[in-house]
Amino acid sequence: EQPLHRWQIDCENGKYILNPSEIKKGVQVRIEADLSKMPGCSKSILIPSFNVQKNLNSKDNIIEFMPDKAGTFNIMCSMNMYRGTFTVVENDGTKSNYVEKASTTGGSCGAGGGGCGCGA
Repeated sequence: EQPLHRWQIDCENGKYILNPSEIKKGVQVRIEADLSKMPGCSKSILIPSFNVQKNLNSKDNIIEFMPDKAGTFNIMCSMNMYRGTFTVVENDGTKSNYVEKASTTGGSCGAGGGGCGCGA
């Protein structure tokens, strides 16, 4: 049986907080969302580098994926209002110099971060 990384995710001040924020390449990741700390569109999660797209809800608050590359990667909501990063290290614990560029394309929320029409 493969080892499993267990993570927690929630939001603080418009940022995703992942705990822990560092995982190993090639180990299945299971992220459990604390929905009580995730307002509105923060529940619609994208991790582009690992083809993760997930709408979290009370019946399904788990994100699972297998990180197959090392570096620092972005996590964001589908509106690109909430953002965060996490680090994938090599199996021996060494860090990659790769840093994914942050997406500058905002969602349909408006630059002011006003109502995004996502049921917040």
